[in-house]
This record gives sequence, structure tokens and C-alpha cells, in this order.
Amino acid sequence: MKQWKLQILLHKPATWARAALATCLALPIVAKPSPAPSAPLNAFMAKANDVFRGKGDAFEHYVELHGAYGKLAHDDRRQAGQVLSMIDAMFGRYQDATSHYAASFPVVGTQTACPTSSFRPKPAGSSIALAAGNARVLMINESHSNAVTRSSILAMLPSLKHAGFRYLALEALTPGDGPNSLHDDELSTRGYVRDTNDAGFYLQEPVYAELVRMAIAQGFELITYESNATGRDPREEEQANHLATWLRAHPKERLLVIGGYSHIWKADGWMAERLDSISDASSVSLDQVETLEHCGASTVSEVATNLWFDPNDRPWSAHPDRVDVTATVRGSGARGAPKTWLTLGGLREPVRLRKDWCSGHLPCLIEARRVGEPDSVPSDRWVRFAAKETDTLYLVPGPYVLTVRWVGGRVVVRGVVGTDGQFQESRDS
Repeated sequence: MKQWKLQILLHKPATWARAALATCLALPIVAKPSPAPSAPLNAFMAKANDVFRGKGDAFEHYVELHGAYGKLAHDDRRQAGQVLSMIDAMFGRYQDATSHYAASFPVVGTQTACPTSSFRPKPAGSSIALAAGNARVLMINESHSNAVTRSSILAMLPSLKHAGFRYLALEALTPGDGPNSLHDDELSTRGYVRDTNDAGFYLQEPVYAELVRMAIAQGFELITYESNATGRDPREEEQANHLATWLRAHPKERLLVIGGYSHIWKADGWMAERLDSISDASSVSLDQVETLEHCGASTVSEVATNLWFDPNDRPWSAHPDRVDVTATVRGSGARGAPKTWLTLGGLREPVRLRKDWCSGHLPCLIEARRVGEPDSVPSDRWVRFAAKETDTLYLVPGPYVLTVRWVGGRVVVRGVVGTDGQFQESRDS
């Protein structure tokens, strides 16, 4: 069966992102043989490319993409779903992101292995240091389309910082000119991610931006390791070389590495395998993508990321040939649900919004930014497409500026979120 691969091309300064997005989109998406992509699919990809490049109005582009996706032929949706899912996540449509990704990669055959009865679960946030052991390098993956994996990492940060991990290497960060430096060289001083693709496209998703904010606040030093290479093998090799160079220069430091999907595999030529072959630093690789929503329905609460240990505190792995540890991740991304990972373990409160803020206009984008940070990635944002949808944002208590906009208009709402999740507002336009 013929396969073809999608490639998103980005402009400078994000030369590295051509490789990053090309590789994440180069997972084999099988379609019926066809001589070339259809005209509607080409138009869809061109519009998505504008979002990835930061060209034009991302909200208006997203509205167009959301409408165009439903009009694509079935095989074209198989190609477009993963692309749309990453933009869904950026705009807080987490359930849409999950369903669109699943349309590109439907589950076929037997599901992944799950822990046996000899293993017992422990919350990942408190047991991650046990799983890491004495390793100098801990590599954890995340899904670009399912932000619950980012919320899991956020919960692990305090334990890892206490265990001596002071440096955080993010594949999502745009590299600067120097070794392991950031293109957005004021990020750590500023303390938050700007709502542009300068720091990295994936960081425009609010939970990832919150992860970076919390890491900086907890004292982690951010470093980059992404590659400029466009091919899969050259990219994996260069990523590994960047990390190995840093480890040699910091022989006494422990390093937390976050990468997408398979990059943390110690097999099949992925980055982690290459890093182990060129560095003497001991490492542990943790996969939390493999078992998303697959394991633990009868033993794990509705919202939980768990690591599983045997009686000797050895962690469980679904695939010991490629990763050292496997997490089980469960949780609803539904806004307004009684239990949802969107609270980030109680860090954020659900805040019900007034439907009349959209003034009868749909689709409507609602963004909440902390006071004094007008250029930041919103603490949360949500696009409302239908009148029946629940308008709930998830926010850390404190003062905010809410921007409510639709195609052709906007209002600004200022107020304070209390610890009870109530929003006390004052309006100006």
C-alpha cells in the first residue's frame, strides 16, 4: 500500500521546527493509493502551515480549518487529523484534539500491554524520583495532541527538583545561536512564554506554557537540544549529540529531558538509543503515550497518572526493549466535567463564564491572561463553536484580563478569580 508523508514548512527563525514538525507529522499515515494530495487537502495544509508559521490571525485560521476538516474526504481526514489536533490543543479544544488524532491513527488489533496483578500503582508526581533511581538523565515523552501528558510532567517537577534535577531540556524550545541556548533568550528572566512561535510553537498550548512557567518558578534552568536536520536519522543523531555535549560539560548535574512520542525510545535508532551509545551518563526513559486511556480502568481513579512498581520497587515497563518505565495515564479533558485533569491536580479552579460575553457571535474565542502579561500565552483559552457548549476556563486564583473575541469584534473583561472559582468582574471595551 502506498504511503506518503506530510511536511509542514516553517519560516525562519524556526529552521529547527521544519525538522520537528516534519518528523512528528512523518509518522506513517496510510491512505489508499492516489497520485497526489487532493486540492482541498492541499488548501487545508497551507492554512495549517500559516498557523505553525505564526502568519496571519491564528484564531481566524483555526475557524476555517475546523470547518474545512468536516468537508474533507475520508482519506484526506486521515491525513489532516493529526495536524488539526495540535491546533485544537493550542485553542483548548482538548477533546477535539483527541478525536482528530484518533482519526489519523485508529487503534488496530491488540491494545498495549497493561500492568499485571504483581504491580501496584503509585501517583507519578510523588513516585517519579523512585522510578528515576540514581540515573543522571530522565527522559519523558509527551503527546503533541494530548495535553494530559504535559499536565503529568508538571506534577512531577517538584519531586524531580528535590531529587537534584536542576536542568530541563525541552524538545519544544526553539534553539538560539549558542550551544543549548534559547532563541527567546529572555524567557527565563521574564518567567512566562509569549504567545508567538519564537519560543516554540508547541509552547503556545496553555498547559505546556504553564509547565514552563512552573519550571522557571521552581528554579529549573531551561536548555534546548532540537536539531536543524530535516531527515529522521540525522535529526535523532543531532539531538543526541546536543544532549551528550551538554552532559560532558556538566558531569555532576542531573538532566530532565522532555521529547515527543518515540524520541525517548532506546531502540530503533531513536534519540534515546543514540544518546546511550555516545554518553556514559546513566539514563531512564519513561513512556506515558503508549498507554493513554488504555490501562487501569478498574484500579485507577478517573484522573490519574500512575507508575507501577513490583514488591521490590522496580518500575513496570510495557516494552522493556525500548523504555525503562511506562506510566498509565487516564483523565477526561472535558470542560465542566466533575473530574478532569484540566484542574492540574488542584492548581487551577474551574471558572464558569457568562455566555452573553460572546454577544451571540459564534465561533467565539475566550482567553484569560494574568494581569501585567498582555503578551503571554493565555493561562487558558477556549473556542466555543456551539451555543450548547459549556463555557468553563481553568485558572489559578488571581487577577486576570479576559479577551472575548469573534471574527470582527471583541470585548475585554477584567476581574479576579477567587479560590472558590468565582470570577468577580468589571468590564471595559
